Amino acid sequence: MDRFGKDNSLSGCLYLVLGVRKGELAESPWSEFDLVKGEWEIPDHRVKKGKGIIIPLSTQAVEWLHMLKARSFGSEYVLPARRGSTKPYIGSDTRNRAINKMFGIEKGRKKPGPNYMGDIAHFTVHDLRRTFRSQVSALGFSGVVDERAINHSLKGLEGLYDRYDYYEERRQAHQKVADAIELLVWYDLM
Repeated sequence: MDRFGKDNSLSGCLYLVLGVRKGELAESPWSEFDLVKGEWEIPDHRVKKGKGIIIPLSTQAVEWLHMLKARSFGSEYVLPARRGSTKPYIGSDTRNRAINKMFGIEKGRKKPGPNYMGDIAHFTVHDLRRTFRSQVSALGFSGVVDERAINHSLKGLEGLYDRYDYYEERRQAHQKVADAIELLVWYDLM
């Protein structure tokens, strides 16, 4: 973790249990989060299809967000920019660059750096979104819950007639995914 950094590790874990797009978390202000209720309300203007969502937060996500809040030095953003930047939050590609660096891939470098990831297949932040979606399915939730958990609209007649939000089912899905990965990632967050 020393090479990757605690902020990168925490945000990576959040991407794994939230299933959001990289910009949705990278640009999120603390004002969207209610850590007491365990909810994150992403407004319409910050999502791809223009239809906001309330994401139920697992107990682990709430804990990791508290850790990030302590590390945000009073910033109004969950992932504030750390160096001179035109924006007050990290760039949406910052985490991908950090992941690439762990694989020995650095922009502008002719000779690859050391690969600290071993035999792990290269991945990006978006792959963590896919992993979340796959885990929701693997844990036995229906395809409708899977799609709603990543804020996809339902297709065809199902989308036309089914206006149910699946909030409670999504809450259960987010918690079960977090429970499933907690033991795999927790040692890295201490």
